[in-house]
Amino acid sequence: MAWRIVGRSLSPTPTQRNALKPVDPNRFAARLTALLVFSLSLWRAGTQSITADEAFAYDLFVSSHPAKLFNHYDASHHVLYAVLQKISVTLLGVSEFTLRLPALGGAVLYLTVVVRLCRRLFGPSPRLVLGVGLLTLNPLVFDFLSAARGYGLALAFFVWALEQMWLWTDAPSEKRAYRAAAGLALSVASNLTFAIPSAPAALVFLAALLTDRRAVGKRWRMAVECFLVPGLVIAFVILVMPLVHARREHFYVGHLFLRESLRALAALSLFPHPKPWAPSADTPWVRAELELVQWLLVPALIAPAGGAWLVAVWRAMVRKCAANSGIALRLHLFAGSALLGALGLLVLARRLFGLPYPHGRTGLYLIVLTTLCALTVWRLSDGWRFARWIGIPAWAVSLACICQYLLFLQTRHYTEWRYDASTRTVATILRTRGPAVAPPVRVAASPFLEPSLNFYRRLWRLEWMAPISWQGADRDAAFYVLLTQDHALIARRRLEVLFRDPLSGVVLAVPRDRMAAQ
Repeated sequence: MAWRIVGRSLSPTPTQRNALKPVDPNRFAARLTALLVFSLSLWRAGTQSITADEAFAYDLFVSSHPAKLFNHYDASHHVLYAVLQKISVTLLGVSEFTLRLPALGGAVLYLTVVVRLCRRLFGPSPRLVLGVGLLTLNPLVFDFLSAARGYGLALAFFVWALEQMWLWTDAPSEKRAYRAAAGLALSVASNLTFAIPSAPAALVFLAALLTDRRAVGKRWRMAVECFLVPGLVIAFVILVMPLVHARREHFYVGHLFLRESLRALAALSLFPHPKPWAPSADTPWVRAELELVQWLLVPALIAPAGGAWLVAVWRAMVRKCAANSGIALRLHLFAGSALLGALGLLVLARRLFGLPYPHGRTGLYLIVLTTLCALTVWRLSDGWRFARWIGIPAWAVSLACICQYLLFLQTRHYTEWRYDASTRTVATILRTRGPAVAPPVRVAASPFLEPSLNFYRRLWRLEWMAPISWQGADRDAAFYVLLTQDHALIARRRLEVLFRDPLSGVVLAVPRDRMAAQ
């Protein structure tokens, strides 16, 4: 008996055995990548200047009476995100960080789900790290993990919904159906552009619910009560009042042609901003490279995704149960449906209603879905006879994309609002120099800078400064804040430069007679 007691005390418990297991370097690297991305996003949220769109949306919806969150609509109004912003600034006060706090919450969810998806898809292999990097380091995706707009939050809820659909095919449960419904509804409520990929994903999951042989007698209950009704109710409660005021002219951001949309997404992903040691998107050979991506790489990614999706649908229909398909094929069933369905809906919306194709951030889901589908096709190819002929180019393209993403990794500005990189610095200089002048002091600024400069004027209570007009900088003023396209005013109005930022192109200047007077 004593020997048994001693033996038991010496044998490791399950917790101890898990602790003794060596840490897998690929899992550790994947988690470290996600942690690094979140840390950088946290830093950006607290240090980067407010941008024009962030300031415009805050001024129009969040700073006003709470009723305006629901009785007004505009393309810049991301309803659920604005509601969360209102809560954040009410509890913690107004700052760049509190406005971006909901985006950071979305970043936590998105990064967690991406690591889980890639770990389940690839296991403890180097492709796990590669998949996490491809899904998180893209400059446009990285931007909206901290920018105070609804795109990142919507992306997080959408990817979480895809994960719940995927898990449901493994082990059906009402809880997962509820979560999938809530994820899609909250995604659309965070940003209306996500209705485009959410609709086909929801239809395919609804079909899977209704044809699942493992839920005999419960198909309709699970499909209607656990998925369809909760999703519609959540989206309706949040969106119905704002959308009552929506008009066709509110949807104004985008391109006239799909090829222009794809090229813009490629440019913002691979050459998002100029670097002193890197080529810009206007370089001839870079334009040729973007054309190659647009006409060769994108079809090369979407065509296999379409073929794999047809296989996934056929197997699900023949076997009447998506669970009989492989892990990668089940994920591809939903991700491929969202991608191909979104492309079809975009073309249909353009032809029938004249709505524009996505531009940059409004097509964020296309970047993530294309990457996710490419990863699932790569995983599916493992069992093929000529797998290495797919694996070699897949590794080459993936590593090239990762290197390109890292080449343009930065934390000073957001890609689509580079002109606002130094707005807070300019506002700080104005704050220190302004009170010496009798109010009201007029500041003339380039129109793109008007929302962000007025944000700091109100935030810091610079009452000596007159409200900045959006009508342009060519007017008499005590200070001039000029973007590159307005630099000709420096010579024409005989201005003295006080501050110049080469990154954003912003110049802060004053009339020379004012400098002489000081």
